[in-house]
Amino acid sequence: MNLRCNMNPLLKVLSTCSFILLLTGCGNFIRYIKTKKAVSSGFVRQRNFVTAIPFKKEIGDKYIVEVTINASPKKYRFILDTGALMVLSQQAAEELGIIEKGKYKNINSLNKHVRLDSVQLAGLTFYRPGTAILDLRGDSFLQCIGVDGVIGSAIMRHHCWQFDNQRQRITVSDRYESLVSDTAKLVLPITVDGLHRPVTPLEFPNGTRKKFIVDIGSNSDFMTKDKALFAKLKKQSKYYTQFGWNGHGFYGDRFDTSYNATIKGIKLTGTPMDSARVAFGTFRDDLVGWGFLNRYVITFNWDQRTLTLVANQPAQSDEPLVSFGFMPFIQKDTSSQKSYWTVGSIIEGSPAHQAGLKLGERIVSVNGNEVSAVTNACDLYSPTSRIYQEMNEKTLRMELVGKSGKRQVFT
Repeated sequence: MNLRCNMNPLLKVLSTCSFILLLTGCGNFIRYIKTKKAVSSGFVRQRNFVTAIPFKKEIGDKYIVEVTINASPKKYRFILDTGALMVLSQQAAEELGIIEKGKYKNINSLNKHVRLDSVQLAGLTFYRPGTAILDLRGDSFLQCIGVDGVIGSAIMRHHCWQFDNQRQRITVSDRYESLVSDTAKLVLPITVDGLHRPVTPLEFPNGTRKKFIVDIGSNSDFMTKDKALFAKLKKQSKYYTQFGWNGHGFYGDRFDTSYNATIKGIKLTGTPMDSARVAFGTFRDDLVGWGFLNRYVITFNWDQRTLTLVANQPAQSDEPLVSFGFMPFIQKDTSSQKSYWTVGSIIEGSPAHQAGLKLGERIVSVNGNEVSAVTNACDLYSPTSRIYQEMNEKTLRMELVGKSGKRQVFT
């Protein structure tokens, strides 16, 4: 008898797909391990020191520091960010001779990483650290502030770092007791993820516990990608809905509907909080951001796995300041190739929403002042842009043009 095993065609497809997914998953896992190993390398020689780090606070409240790479005479501009890897721009890497100029068209993933000889920051030297190489020109925000890379947790983990927003001071030491002496402090236990980023648990009123990355590079209070959680909490929360452009990041601009809620009864690593503002949207990670952290002097201690908070300013009001309820955005007109200010996002129920503003409408004038074509796309991130100055007025009168070409005036 000739026995043959005939597999159902559907099972063949499923088996093939499973095999491909297995290979893809293994490939991603291997790349993750390689990246983790690369960015986890490095060591320091200094002992018993306390070092003040000079910095500039620029657009988006980012900490900008000057860094020397491989003892080069040139100073490079880097962002300090506990929620990121160590990243060096492709252009700086080519300039330093770390990678061959012109060999790579544009590196847009974190799969390319190298070991540097040294990174020097305010006299503090990190030897043989690993870094990812990335073409930062694809990120409009980073391009506008003109940075050459990011100092992330993989380097910062070597010491204790203290951020004092009120005194505009960053201090680094290898001794925790040299930085923290105030008895009126809150010491929170943290864990560290595979990329050395500090992580803290947040417990919501319904008992849901989630791990949040402590990220000084994020402007939010708290943000999570778990929209299903918002559906469970919305009845007991004050919130507003925002649709349209909701921010920027390494991975491009986000156009999405987000929910911004003020929630009472949240616990941060078991410590009750009066209330917290949480954004629910399509985010890459769950983050504790600078909107919350800047109320404290914060000290990261990677060795002891603690985050110390000392209050330095009163908490913000529970009610979010939504102003007129919309944010402008810069978009390019495909026919004229010119860029214009448009309505980028709208808060549901706000004055802008009630007045009938539509996403994508071009802003022609504000308070009688003509808004011309945008010659500098970086105006989007600058609080000194004239359009933002006009929005600070108590009343707002705008003339807009919709897709049909019809002009409308809203007050």
